Amino acid sequence: MTSKAPSKEKTSKVHKLSLKGSARQVAEFFQYSIHSILFQRGVYPAEDFTAVKKYGLNMLVSADDQVKAYIKKIMSQLDKTLANTSSAGNST
Repeated sequence: MTSKAPSKEKTSKVHKLSLKGSARQVAEFFQYSIHSILFQRGVYPAEDFTAVKKYGLNMLVSADDQVKAYIKKIMSQLDKTLANTSSAGNST
């Protein structure tokens, strides 16, 4: 009876995560977090939110165009900050 274990090379590719990819995931998670905080704190009425499936969970996202535009603006600033941070770390 012989079992074939996955090779180290193949396994490492599956679990490899780049800094840029990590920053993107953090930014996306942060975006959903903002929507969640706005809902949980009652900043906007509950009927202004729609449920979407993300991370295996039902997440609430604002349906208001102005709120989405504001969050998009914040996210673009966060993306720039994360890109600058990851670039600074690679310059050594």
